[in-house]
Formats: sequence, C-alpha cells, structure tokens
Amino acid sequence: MKFIGKLKALEKWQKRKLYFWTLTVLFITVIYLYATCSDMVRDEQYAQREWNEREGNSAVVSEEFREQCAATAVPVSVSTYIKSVDSIDIKQSQFGITFDVMFGWDMEKYPDFDMTKKFELYNGWITDLKLLDSYESEGKYFQLFQVSANVKQIFNTSRFPLSSYQLHMYLKPVQDMTKINMVKMDESYFGSLEQLNVAGFVMKSVKSDLYYYEDPCPQRYQTMSVEQNPVIYSELLQCLELKRSTFGLYFKCIIALIGTSIWVFLTLFVCIHHNVDTMGMIPAVLFGTVSNIAVGANLIPDALETGLLEYINIWGIYTVIIVTVVIITINSIRTHNKDDKFARIFGKIMFFELLITILAGHVLIPYCAYAGGPH
Repeated sequence: MKFIGKLKALEKWQKRKLYFWTLTVLFITVIYLYATCSDMVRDEQYAQREWNEREGNSAVVSEEFREQCAATAVPVSVSTYIKSVDSIDIKQSQFGITFDVMFGWDMEKYPDFDMTKKFELYNGWITDLKLLDSYESEGKYFQLFQVSANVKQIFNTSRFPLSSYQLHMYLKPVQDMTKINMVKMDESYFGSLEQLNVAGFVMKSVKSDLYYYEDPCPQRYQTMSVEQNPVIYSELLQCLELKRSTFGLYFKCIIALIGTSIWVFLTLFVCIHHNVDTMGMIPAVLFGTVSNIAVGANLIPDALETGLLEYINIWGIYTVIIVTVVIITINSIRTHNKDDKFARIFGKIMFFELLITILAGHVLIPYCAYAGGPH
C-alpha cells in the first residue's frame, strides 16, 4: 500500500515516463513471443502432419505394370526389426542404425535365388552385414540378416536442439521391379526394441510401407527407347520418430546466455539500489551474449535455418539492450532531473517487469519448440 501511495503521488511527467516504458516493454514482449512461439508451434505441427501423412506411393505403379513384373520378377517378402539407432549426426546430415531384415521367397520356383548381395539402402551404405539364419518353411525359403548402416538425411534444425526427428530408411533391391519385387510381410513381423540405444532421445512411433522409386535417368546405365517402361524399384520404407528425452543439450547451448542475463540483471540491481553507474559492466556482457550463438551453430549444418537457437539468442541480446536503456534512463533521471527518489521507483518497477517478461520468454519459446500445439 505504501508503494501504491508513492505511485499516486508522482508528477505527470513521471507518470508519462513510467507508462511509456512499462507499456513499451510489454508491447515488445507480446509481439516477439507471439511471433516466435507461433512459428515454433507451426513447425512442430507441420512435422507431425508430415509424419501422419507419410506412407507408400503404390499409386505410381499401374496394374498393367504390376502384372508385367509378376511374370518376370521374383516376389520377395520382407520385414524388419529395429535394434538400435547407433548415432544421429545432425551436422553431417546422417544417422547410423542397426536392424534385422528377413527375406522370404518361393523355394520351388526360385531354388538358386539368394538375397545376400541383392539389397542396399537408398542414400545409405551398409557398414556390416551378417547372415543370422536361413531356413525353409511351408515351401518358402527365408534369410535373416543383421545390418548395420549409415543413412544420409537432411534434418530440420529450426527447433534444434529440442526438435523431434523422423528417420527415413529405404531398403531396396539392387535390381529393378522387373527382376525383384518386394512385398511387405504382415505387420506382426515388424517391430523394434522398446528402448532403442540412442542417447538423449525416446522413440515415439515406428511405421513401414512399400515405396516405389523411379530412376530419373535410366539412360545412364543402358540404352533405352522411349517406348520402354521406366526403371522402377520396389522399396521398403521404414520410418522412426524420435523425440528429445531431456533438455540437457538445450541448456548446454544457452548456459553462457543464462550467465550473461543474470549478470546484466545484477548490474541493474546495483544501479537502482546503490546509486552506481554500472554502464561500464555492459559491453563485456553483450559480447558474451553474441558469442553464445557459436555454441549451437557448431552442432548443426552451415545452412542454418532460422529457429529456436536464433530466437533465444535474439531474446538474450534484447535483454542486454533493454537493461542498458533502462540504466541510461535511471542515470538521466538522477543527473538531469535531480530526482533520486523517482529513479528508484522507476528502476524497481522496470526491474520486476523485465525479470518477469524475460523469464517468460525463456520458458515459453523452448516449451513451444518442444511440446508444440495440439496434434
């Protein structure tokens, strides 16, 4: 009540200055947080829609072409079991994965057929291949392989390091669909370990489907007339959706920013309560805030997408700048207006408003990047 009484006793010019700065800070906060949080939510929802809509593209292959392939191709049933995601290297745009793959085909029709050297990964390379088992059952011959591989994939870094990732793996035969036609086994033959070996992530979901890939330039390999059918490969599309399990990497990326923000608030506190000009303490803080950008930038590709790291670092730079402006205003009130009493009132109000709004930004922006909106 005593503080409210002091506010009522302020002169008009004092009230105008107080209203101007409190409303300005509030306006900047609302506009910036609305823009950045909305962008984070939209990006997360887009990624979720893309995941929900990702499926095979069987419509690109006509029934006539399927019948033609059935007459010449070996139909091979396929299923996979994901054992571990060995690594996710966002900067190098690749991930490592270990999985079991089972192939099955009619042994009576194709007694000499063997899949050992007849499959590969699109945009990937197999680093280790082991034949775990081979057996005959109900007229079919089965081969079970354990595969370790690296797969190239461009990751969306707009919400890094809190984004979820969709890993896409295309298992394809080395021969086109007229020679080998992959057929997806029943869903009961697919699976994955409940706890995948991938540090910092938890698996949200797994899905698989058939995908048909048309070679855009088959003439590179053989002479073809325009009347011939396109070169199409039947592939098994395997998708994994991973989500960050902790905020550890995020805090690692912004720990310097947190330190500089705390320091700049200490300079404001000292200026308010001890009548000391703390402007000399600001330049080093601003340098530390700006240099913090390099921490996260070293973990992602050079083709950086504007997103969470930029938004939170801009928020940190804004913190330093707005606190500096408030300190300058406090010093001006003391020097030009000779009013230390109002300088303290103005400083206390701005201190708490800035503290609340800055904390709100550091909570809301990463929360929206991590959780997003309703799915």
